[in-house]
Amino acid sequence: MKRTQWTNKSESGIAMIAALFALLLLTAIAVGMMYMANSETQVNANFKSSERAFWGARAGLEETRARLYTGKLGSGDLVALAPANLPGNANSILYVARPGIAAPWAQDGQVCREFSGAAPIACAGGLPNAAWASRVDSQTPMQVVTANNTAPPFEWVRVTLKRNDSSISGGGSSYYVEQNGSLTREICWNGTSQIVKPAGVGQCGDPTLSPRMNPVYMLESYAIAPGGASRYAQMEVANNPPISTNAAVDSQDVVVLQGALDISGFDACGCICADGTTFCANPGNRPGHVCDKSKWAIYSQATITQNGNGKLFSGMGPGNTPPGTSQMNDGLLGRPLFPYDIPAMIDTLKNDAQTVHADAACYNGGPQPCGLSSFHLQNAALGGTLPVPFPPTYPANQTGGVPQVTYYGDGNSLDLNAGSSGNGILIVDGDLTIHGGFNWYGLILVKGIVNFTGGGSSQNIWGAILNGTSVTQNDTLGGSSTITYDRCALDNTLGTSPPKMLSFREITY
Repeated sequence: MKRTQWTNKSESGIAMIAALFALLLLTAIAVGMMYMANSETQVNANFKSSERAFWGARAGLEETRARLYTGKLGSGDLVALAPANLPGNANSILYVARPGIAAPWAQDGQVCREFSGAAPIACAGGLPNAAWASRVDSQTPMQVVTANNTAPPFEWVRVTLKRNDSSISGGGSSYYVEQNGSLTREICWNGTSQIVKPAGVGQCGDPTLSPRMNPVYMLESYAIAPGGASRYAQMEVANNPPISTNAAVDSQDVVVLQGALDISGFDACGCICADGTTFCANPGNRPGHVCDKSKWAIYSQATITQNGNGKLFSGMGPGNTPPGTSQMNDGLLGRPLFPYDIPAMIDTLKNDAQTVHADAACYNGGPQPCGLSSFHLQNAALGGTLPVPFPPTYPANQTGGVPQVTYYGDGNSLDLNAGSSGNGILIVDGDLTIHGGFNWYGLILVKGIVNFTGGGSSQNIWGAILNGTSVTQNDTLGGSSTITYDRCALDNTLGTSPPKMLSFREITY
């Protein structure tokens, strides 16, 4: 029987239609994937450009902060150029700009809003007064290649003093350290917090302020990346103020005086005797200075006993036993207890210190001292170099003297023999024993007990000693020693690191 092939002509061509539909679908998928890939590439490129702009702005802030490091960067030092007036006055704004930008304020669209008055006022054409600002070149190595030239990763950084209505947005909204109506008053840093500058005070860095304070600088950076992204970043920085003690020896302990120990609370930085020496009962003013007679020779929360034949000099001395000393009360009579938190001060200062550990290894050409298994040192340069001459006479041309913050501790004590010396801040996170032949210019900060045993050689400390332990312990000061309160030495101690970063934020204008 013959089979007959049956064909439905209405279904002819269905395979071609299905193939075309599949091809169209695959084409759509391919186009979509290409679009997604291109979009993702563009997103990544935009993100990369934005990140480069962000880190470029951050680089500008860090360069400027580093160059505010007093006297350590040679010609790059910005300290002498740092604003001394609030914005709105001559030379109150400093720009650090990349080479080629002669007038960075012309690109600074926010400066007029932020600083043209008590309320933000927009203005066109740059600064309302060109005398407000000055500029210096960036020293950042050339890194970002553009179509026209090779430029640093940021355009400019603006440096101003912080005032109480410093703006953090382009819309004029402001934040205040203290909402007391003093909107145009400068903000100061006292080492722990920002406060409004006291009324009637010329500058935050005025050495007569008590407690000491330093100005807060506002750094604002603007950067453009090769991809076109731009970012603004802002940082607040300030130098920690020098530690100003109440006395040449400021102690939480019982203090026992022995031997030929001479201690003066008269400020050697500004006081001089008629014969040109430092030690006398009634010094006068050094040329160009005012003699500060407000410090004690010894100030203690516990008892003070004098067993030796040393002399104590202080404008605060009459009526006290021994003369020139003061014993802090328990607060019940209206006098404060020991005002220092020594462990907290040590924790803060040691972050910027050169640390010497008890197990520091010794090797040829390595750091000294080393191998301090028991911290017994002899003829040791403890950190920094002394001014010349020492003890200082403060002539106009006195030279030398490099400070350093040096930390000895890890809970161990430090035992110094003859010939040890240094400059800056000596931090001992334990007890300190000095046997003689010791010279120090600056602050000695000790968590535990201080013991001067003499040892036949003179001991000279120009600055101050600050220590605190339980009042059941004794601080014994003896031997042939001279301890002199010296504001110049204390002011010298914290110039060993860039300003402290108080805050950092990105700004979205």
